[in-house]
Amino acid sequence: MAKNIPQWLDIELLEKILKKYEDSDTIRVVGINSKPVNEEGDNYLGDIFRLNIEYTKKYNSMKIVKKRSFIAKIIHVDQGVPQEMVEQGNIVDVEINMMTSTLIEMEKLLGDTELFGKCLYSQKNPPAIIMEDLTESDFRLTDKQAGLDLQHSLLAIKNLAKFHASSVAVVEKDPNCKKIYNKGLFFNTNGMKTWKKFHTDRMESLATAVASWPDLGKKYQEKLLKMSKNFYDLIAEKTKLNENEFNVINHGDFWINNMLFHYNKDKKVDGHIFIDFQCCTYKSPALDLHYFLYGNLIENVFINHMDQLLEQYLYVLTTTMKKIGCKTLPPSMDYLKTLLHKYEIYGVVVCCVLLPDWIMDDEDSKIHGNFIEEYSPRFMKRISRHLLLPTWLDNKLIEKILRNFENDDSICVVDINSKLASGKGDNFTSEVLRLVVSYTVNEKSKKLVKKKSLIVKVANLTAGMNKEIIEEMAAVNTEIIMMTTTLQEMEKILDDDTKLGGKCLYGQDNPPAIIIEDLTELGFRLADRQAGLDLQHSLLAIKNLAKFHASSVAVVEKDPSCKKKYSNGLFFITNELKEWKKFAVNAMKSLAQVVGSWPDLGPKYQDKLLKISDNIYDLIAEKTIVNENEFNVINHGDFWINNMFFHYDNNNQVDGHIFLDFQIPVYKSPAIDLNYFFHGSLSEDVFINHRDEILQEYLNVLTMTMKKIGCKTLPPSMDVLKKLIRKYEIYSIFAGCICLPIITADKKDAKNMEELTDKDGLVDTVSNPLFLKRITKRLQVWDQMGLLDV
Repeated sequence: MAKNIPQWLDIELLEKILKKYEDSDTIRVVGINSKPVNEEGDNYLGDIFRLNIEYTKKYNSMKIVKKRSFIAKIIHVDQGVPQEMVEQGNIVDVEINMMTSTLIEMEKLLGDTELFGKCLYSQKNPPAIIMEDLTESDFRLTDKQAGLDLQHSLLAIKNLAKFHASSVAVVEKDPNCKKIYNKGLFFNTNGMKTWKKFHTDRMESLATAVASWPDLGKKYQEKLLKMSKNFYDLIAEKTKLNENEFNVINHGDFWINNMLFHYNKDKKVDGHIFIDFQCCTYKSPALDLHYFLYGNLIENVFINHMDQLLEQYLYVLTTTMKKIGCKTLPPSMDYLKTLLHKYEIYGVVVCCVLLPDWIMDDEDSKIHGNFIEEYSPRFMKRISRHLLLPTWLDNKLIEKILRNFENDDSICVVDINSKLASGKGDNFTSEVLRLVVSYTVNEKSKKLVKKKSLIVKVANLTAGMNKEIIEEMAAVNTEIIMMTTTLQEMEKILDDDTKLGGKCLYGQDNPPAIIIEDLTELGFRLADRQAGLDLQHSLLAIKNLAKFHASSVAVVEKDPSCKKKYSNGLFFITNELKEWKKFAVNAMKSLAQVVGSWPDLGPKYQDKLLKISDNIYDLIAEKTIVNENEFNVINHGDFWINNMFFHYDNNNQVDGHIFLDFQIPVYKSPAIDLNYFFHGSLSEDVFINHRDEILQEYLNVLTMTMKKIGCKTLPPSMDVLKKLIRKYEIYSIFAGCICLPIITADKKDAKNMEELTDKDGLVDTVSNPLFLKRITKRLQVWDQMGLLDV
């Protein structure tokens, strides 16, 4: 049905506007022809009309007939999101103030840049704005589904930088602007019910869809569903203004349909201008940048030119702020990237909620209001990449890493495919991705196409225990140091082709992440954590652990500062780590709750476990403090079955072992690693019948290796080693009571760390029959040893 302009938008009003615009009282409007400008999906808060006006005007006693085009934007306020945005988001007031005051001041400061089309008339009831038609100056929209190529993107980001820079100067001059533009699309409110529901519904739609996508599946369905419940409030909270940061007036809705481009005679783009200023907000520039980078670029530009766009933005921002005399200092590139990382949630809302409408064709998608029943293949490919890969992990970085690793500057990355490299319950502090990189390389005057697989570990910094482990224990930084210095020195000292770990190709602190070689390309793979290690696997693992420990002794003799580098581990004396301590307490109490009803244990063991649980973390930390008078090594610190890979020969016989994950190594008694290994990784048969054999193999290899590499420190005797294991048996309680139920959980029942921190999740985990069978005898032995008596 054709849309009609409202009755109040008549000849009399337009004649009045024209007289003021052209500064002539001789104007008489003859006729108006109107037609809708926006199609379904182009503008969500109202209707936009192009008014083609025919009028007469006197020139030197002559009456001439002229034509001019205006744009009228009429806001709906009858119900739903538009009504909420007008009444609670103040979008009409914001746009009128921007177009009649702030933008004019910004252009005046810049002196050489046109930011917007002039506002000719505005009213608040009913909400409407009449403005210049920029198509008369040869500006036009680009294709929203295609996205922006590099030239369009550079022009847009350059103008955004000028917009932001001039807004800084305006706010310095008039701080009241902070209050005028204090909302935007997301702000803390008890209202906006319809707008909030829209975001929840969209996230639930995506969650339902990704469950069946091979690269994402149930894991990402659960993550998206959890986010969806209070998604709007989450974004509002995480993007609220921080006065101590660098802030600007953001456009607030900087997507491809809110900008027009100008083209020269050769159809080359040479100009950019902003439209639609309803959602302007004074906050971090990261909001506009994420909105623009995630929602507008073609895939090639997003993957290959992100750094170039940010460099262009920062250069223009810095030079413009200096030129117009801003007192505020512009951000450095490192600081800008820190802001982008902090407000990455804005990229999530763009991709998951808004992008489907922007790029999905009616022919390949099924959108019904808030819900999307079927996503287009193009969107699926793009969102899978965004959900899996952080923005910093781009072609440029991978190309640099490969060139360094292969020592070949001819390498050019063509494509990166990513997928999850670990399942639920396999890794708790990081997201582990496998990147299959396609690249070209010059060999003997020929350009060859090759592929290489890399592993990326990105720290999971969600609030709670993960965040504590990463930040308080400096886990990622420790792993980088371990893999780039200490491990290399240990392998060099061994000098027998022993490979202790995969090569670290790249590491960074912000966000914490590490990139390593993919050992599966060398034929390594995980063993079955639920079954545990058989004797052959166990002997290979303990042999390599002995070499690890022996070479670490030599390293510490050479560089005693390693004692300080690796002084924490999982348990150390601290007033912090409240979530980690809480988890340990809840894990022990969950076990106590379950054992109370076991026929072989009952209330007696329930009471003992409840007593020991209250201070279990501090108890272990206190009882495992390093004693410099004992034999000590650099322990792996997290030596369980999923932190080791095994290699197999052509007959599928195990013939090699290598360590994974070096986030929590610790200089203490080797009994830490040994107790952890015995109680967390062995099959029940090996645990019961072959521990002495395994311990003897450890001591034989430790002694022989320490002698071979010339350690000054004497290895322990078997008696001393057994005394150390007994002294630090408390670590076995940690491995057996807290870790073993997680290790033995069936894959279908596996839980992530967030689920494990929930008491019900812990009770489910310790109720596993396989775990119950294993832990019963151990609890009885520990009780006989007096370890359960506080």
